[in-house]
Parts: sequence; C-alpha cells; structure tokens
Amino acid sequence: MNDDMNAYRINKFLSQLSKDEEKTARFLEGDMSLFENDGLTREEREAVISCQATKLYEAGVHPLIMMHLSIILKKDIKELYQKGL
Repeated sequence: MNDDMNAYRINKFLSQLSKDEEKTARFLEGDMSLFENDGLTREEREAVISCQATKLYEAGVHPLIMMHLSIILKKDIKELYQKGL
C-alpha cells in the first residue's frame, strides 16, 4: 500500500464523483476548483486526474470505484492496468 496516498480520501472523492452528475461534468471539463475542499494531496489529485490505475490500486482504492473512474473517463480498465499506469 502506498503510504503517501490515503485510500479513504480517494475512495470518498471518487465515490462522490461517480454519484454526482454536475461534479462529473466539471471533472471532465478539467475544472480544478472541484478539488478545493476535497482534502486530497497533490499526488492523489494527479493520480485521479491522469487515472493512474496501478498507483490508485496500490494506494488501496477499491476496484469497483476504479471501475467507476474508468467509466467516467471512458477508458478500458484492463488496458490501464496492463500498461501499469
């Protein structure tokens, strides 16, 4: 598990993201103000924004929440893991 990243914070953020259409739209538009009150570190934000699947998984992000992120970003989760992003 990655000690620099907090699974709870990331899971909470991604869970809220997948449930809130407005938040999802803002995320896809690149609205960085979305992250103002999320409590995520810079490293966590970068991993989420660039969908670094392996890094998020190693940090303890739940696989189903990872699947939601891949759907939001329209990326194949298997391919992301195979590439080791």
